[in-house]
Amino acid sequence: MIGVLESLARRAGRRSLLFGLALVAGAGACGGPPTDMGPTATAARCASGTVDGPRMVFDLSADQLVGGDGVLRGGRITDRSMNVTRVVPLAPGRYRLEAWASSMTDGAGLFLRVGDADIGVMAIEPGPGLPQSAEFDVATWGDQVIRLSAVGVDKTRDVTFTSLRLTQLAGPTPDERAAHLREAVKGSNIVLVSLDTLRADHLSSYGYHRHTSPRLDALAKSGVRFANAAAASHWTAPSHATLLTGLTPGQHRVETYPDVEKLGEGVETLAEVLAEAGFETAAFVGGSFVSRNLGMAQGFDAWREEHVRAETRFAEAAYWLSNRESNSPFFLFVHTFQIHSPYDPPAHWGRIYAPDFVEDPEVDLRNIDLVDEQARELTREQLHFIEALYDGEIHYTDHEFRKLLEPLAEIEDRTLIVVTSDHGEEFLEHGRLSHSQLFGEVVRVPLILHHGALEGAAVPVVSQPVAAVDVVPTVLDLVGIAPPSGLLGSSVVPAMAGDCDPEAVAFSRSKPGGALWTSALDETGHFLEADGVRYLFRQPDDRDERRNIAGEEPKVTAAYRAGIEAWTAQELPMSEGERAEPPSVEQLKALGYLGY
Repeated sequence: MIGVLESLARRAGRRSLLFGLALVAGAGACGGPPTDMGPTATAARCASGTVDGPRMVFDLSADQLVGGDGVLRGGRITDRSMNVTRVVPLAPGRYRLEAWASSMTDGAGLFLRVGDADIGVMAIEPGPGLPQSAEFDVATWGDQVIRLSAVGVDKTRDVTFTSLRLTQLAGPTPDERAAHLREAVKGSNIVLVSLDTLRADHLSSYGYHRHTSPRLDALAKSGVRFANAAAASHWTAPSHATLLTGLTPGQHRVETYPDVEKLGEGVETLAEVLAEAGFETAAFVGGSFVSRNLGMAQGFDAWREEHVRAETRFAEAAYWLSNRESNSPFFLFVHTFQIHSPYDPPAHWGRIYAPDFVEDPEVDLRNIDLVDEQARELTREQLHFIEALYDGEIHYTDHEFRKLLEPLAEIEDRTLIVVTSDHGEEFLEHGRLSHSQLFGEVVRVPLILHHGALEGAAVPVVSQPVAAVDVVPTVLDLVGIAPPSGLLGSSVVPAMAGDCDPEAVAFSRSKPGGALWTSALDETGHFLEADGVRYLFRQPDDRDERRNIAGEEPKVTAAYRAGIEAWTAQELPMSEGERAEPPSVEQLKALGYLGY
């Protein structure tokens, strides 16, 4: 036990530190079943969709095959001039191509060519469709043209496909994959999008039952989706200060409410690091708690803050993209309060999920801060309407997101897109509306990374916990720039490459009303402490966090508390702290902020 603790303690800057208390009893190899609950108990679920072993690249039926002159009807090649071609992004490794095909006569076959390499002929026996296969190696990354052409056929003797399947038998190691990601993304543009107040489990790609986010889902499908991303705090200012600096709230000190401090000039922001590296920097933000007044404009060449609808926000950013004259790489930060209460999406989106609900003019359900004190008196129908409005805001924001995605589509091979949020939203899961606690509905946020080089090269879904402080070092790692000193987070590029960290824990902290909340999230548990009250929820079995087992698991609870104390001990302030001018009453009313 002491040896484990000493070993972890020597690893300064890692999130695990003293979490070895639970590791002793529960450690398991990545891919094996969990044997115990507790911090770092297992890495079994830390990454899914790895491509180091057998992986299906495609499995096509006859009507999906495309020939050299169009769709092959019934998968039939009738002469040598017609080829079956597929363009597929492949990683280095060994592959097997299987063809279920039949022929009318002896001597027919399929000649296989991959890229510039001639692989050989797969002979097709006459009779019913039988599987024929060939194996080949790929040495480089990127799109490869796989071409099958007929051999020994004429217009009266053809080959008919039933199915065509490509399997990757072995791929590069995680280290080789990580090296490729860094090389492929190095020097790319960066777009950081913060969709304020967006909880992860209300996105379709995160398992939500409503189809709220088709564009975000498509972005995630061709990129990397982090299934366990944690916000830095429960509210806007500290979370965005972390996203823009890589520092924890305890380090940057933009934490208290409503007398919030501002970022000190000595704090180095992501924009400043990138500007020094030659990036053009611009931001389009919602103001109020994401503002120049809080020091967040440090390092940006252009900074526009205004509380506008998502359609305007994304259109502004797209216009800037389309009209910039510089050839240097750029860093674009886009933030919108659209999803934040008061929920007031345009008419169509406001009723898309609750078309028949009749509103009571005496109760303003659109501003959930106004009804928080009477939240327990809400009817089931009223609560469902509030969530429907929230989902309408998400769907509307996703719809307008297309305005930014359109110009980015032209440069996706040299642009890293990062989409996340500062916190989620509560709908009485733990007695409150809005976002004033650190339960899962607030702390779990989406994190999606997209780049033209990620698809096929990175793990599509990473369930290793990732904290907000990890975003800056990850972005800088991918584009090839050293991070500022003093960051407690770390790059998760290894996890994107399939090398999950079995000790990963995502920490969060907040001071709603002056009371300190702390949170530690890993793959087996979520621990919270507030004013001496402790909560422990088993993950992922109790995803809704309904059963507090802190009293039943004293050793595990103690391990989480020790880890939080060790983490907090590293949070040395990086700024002297300076009170900022508070937002105006009008700004607070526009956002529904009435105090926590």
